[in-house]
Amino acid sequence: MAGSVNRKDAERADSEVAKARRRAAFIATIRRASQVDMATARSQTRREPLPPTRPAKLATRPEPLPPMRRGEADHERAPRSAPVEDRPLRPKASTQVVETKARRVTLVPPAAQAKAAVQAMPAVQAKPAVQARPAVQAKPAAQPGPGLFRAEALQHRLSSEEGHGLVRVSPPWTWALLWVVVCGVGAALAASFIGEVEVTGRGRGILRPTAGVRVLTSQMTGTVVSVDAHSGDRVKTGAALLRIESATTQAQLLEAERELEAVRTRFSAVASQQDQHYDEQIENLKSRAKRLTDQIASLRISVSRQVRRVEADGQLLKKGLVSELAVSDTQEGLAQAQRRLSEAETTLDQTRQELASIEARRQDELWQRQQLLSNAQNKRDALALVMQQNVIGAPQDGTVEALLVKVGEVVQAGQPVGKIVPVESALRVVSFLAEKDRAFVKAGDEVELELDQLPHAEYGTLRAKAIRIGDDLASPSEISEAIGDGQKFEPSYRVELEITDARAAEMAGVKLRTGTLLNARFTLRRQKLIALVLSPLKRWFQ
Repeated sequence: MAGSVNRKDAERADSEVAKARRRAAFIATIRRASQVDMATARSQTRREPLPPTRPAKLATRPEPLPPMRRGEADHERAPRSAPVEDRPLRPKASTQVVETKARRVTLVPPAAQAKAAVQAMPAVQAKPAVQARPAVQAKPAAQPGPGLFRAEALQHRLSSEEGHGLVRVSPPWTWALLWVVVCGVGAALAASFIGEVEVTGRGRGILRPTAGVRVLTSQMTGTVVSVDAHSGDRVKTGAALLRIESATTQAQLLEAERELEAVRTRFSAVASQQDQHYDEQIENLKSRAKRLTDQIASLRISVSRQVRRVEADGQLLKKGLVSELAVSDTQEGLAQAQRRLSEAETTLDQTRQELASIEARRQDELWQRQQLLSNAQNKRDALALVMQQNVIGAPQDGTVEALLVKVGEVVQAGQPVGKIVPVESALRVVSFLAEKDRAFVKAGDEVELELDQLPHAEYGTLRAKAIRIGDDLASPSEISEAIGDGQKFEPSYRVELEITDARAAEMAGVKLRTGTLLNARFTLRRQKLIALVLSPLKRWFQ
């Protein structure tokens, strides 16, 4: 039983080996036959081209070798014969003759070459463990047929692509690569229909304190003579930051002091004389008024007596005790007393008016002197105050953000010279969002911050939250004041952000300071990947 199994295995192995050798010999023979045909036709063509007439149609290709039977060795399939190269080329039924003008060429068909190559191969040695069966008589080989290629095909091949190799069949890995590409494209299309991407908008921003930045301005025109602080220093209220000197202001102060002294001297000399003159006039008028007052009082007594006398004479006249002439004299005396009383009262009124006029004139002159003196004093005080303001100090406790001047620079009145950030003031991001993205951002949205001084691809980004969005477009001056000159922006809205996560900066060891520039990345919406890819085509068709 074991011997039968071993014999079957040996026969199967011999059969597989024979098949492999037969297949390899056939492929090699076909290749050599095609090369021989090509070489023969090429040499003949070089001597003289084929005639333009179409030759007779070639016969059919030779039949393939019959399959090997069980136990049949390669050397038993056909009788041994000499190789094709050793045979004389003679016209037979199995050969093709090509007539040319110069000579006669005989093309040996590939079948004959294959038969010779197969016969020349050594026989396969059978394993000694298995008893070889008697050889089976092989069938007679098929008669060789005509050549493998037609003459006109060879001529066309040689004339158009002479020297080129035979067409090679694509290796199997190209089909695998093709399938990989097709599957990859299909997966990409499926992902584009399913996957979504975030559409983001960017805006430039800067860190600012919540309490604002105090801007220091110069109150005088002059030259900076000293700088007593530097950026980043912590200062107390009133601490000197820099000093400014102005030769023009000093000259003006000296001139104002001289004018003030001259006014005081002049007024002190004139005022005494004027006061004495006014005092004398006032005293005279007051004395006159006193005399007129006494006179008026006496005249009023006299008038009252004359009135009573006239009334008594009237009673006596009715009784006939006095004459009418006496009554007339009494009435005349009353009229004279009344006139003198009226004149005295008028004179008293005039005296009082003169006294009031002198008082008013004196007060006016005194006011004018005081006004001139006050103007000179105010001018001098103002210049002295300006001189005192040559030292610019800190208005409150804080940190010096920047000093905008250096020693020796000339500054003008009202020019900014420094900035101070109030102490313990929280930082807030001031950013500007493009007008086209405004509709997709609202208060409370999460925003990512990318610091200019920190590579976000390596350290990550900061997190923030939008707390306020402007209702109107930001003016160019507002953008310039917040971000700085030199920045060009499209129409934008001001957005204030509150930092919620600054761990990226802390891990990198970066301290957040006022004035740090950054980019704010706003998440606008989510969009299908296929829509994002096809959007350029949509715009192009529109």
